[in-house]
Amino acid sequence: MPMKRRMKFESCGGAAWVYISKEGDRACVSACYCGDRLCVPCGQARARRIQGALAVAVKERIVRFVTLTLRHRPMPLAAQITRLYTAFVNLRRHVLWRSHVTGGAAFCEIKRGNDGMWHPHLHILVEGDYLAQRLLSQAWLCVTGDSSVVDIRACRNMEEVRKYVTKYVTKPIDHSIMLEPRYLDEAVFALKGRRLCMTFGSWRGIVLEPSQPPDDREWKAVGRLDALIAASERGDPHATAVMLLLRVRKESHADSS
Repeated sequence: MPMKRRMKFESCGGAAWVYISKEGDRACVSACYCGDRLCVPCGQARARRIQGALAVAVKERIVRFVTLTLRHRPMPLAAQITRLYTAFVNLRRHVLWRSHVTGGAAFCEIKRGNDGMWHPHLHILVEGDYLAQRLLSQAWLCVTGDSSVVDIRACRNMEEVRKYVTKYVTKPIDHSIMLEPRYLDEAVFALKGRRLCMTFGSWRGIVLEPSQPPDDREWKAVGRLDALIAASERGDPHATAVMLLLRVRKESHADSS
């Protein structure tokens, strides 16, 4: 991993400032975040932004979950990801897909199978008409030449969408890979420049990760996080009140996870 990337990763969350709403009833933290796809806190923040965007996208739409997998091959991960993405492009051109799916969002997940080979696959939210798993399996086999394992199921509510996004956006690389340096190195280089989440079809204009800097019209800076923590520990009432607001916000996020 390049030294510049390592330094950004190590300093993630630094220079944190606390902001409070003009009404005084909410507080948030803004800091220098690395945005690295391997950073779990940044992944969690990214998942919340995508959840918000998709909550608007799926409202009053019929949405289904689709999983597309490739047959295991002893190939480098980079080559397998290219093959997976190419097959997905070709699937979207297939007459079956075009007649049943209008749009959606796809998320890539990287694992290693029990056979020791790489196992990249796509988890997809699709909008459209009912599509039988048997027919989707046939279409996937048609575009891949050797892979027919797919899954498709109905989405019952927004809570299922939220959990779906949290699971696959926060940790695109399986935890077991993170513990193996040689596999992690290959994954880092294989994913360089790759999009791990994407929209397609009628969803293409949806911005999955809208930036959300504190708005001066709604928020005002009250101080550095470390200074407020120290002041709160000394018994400062204002700092204690701000920290309580932050704690309530953190707990509300935890309850919704």
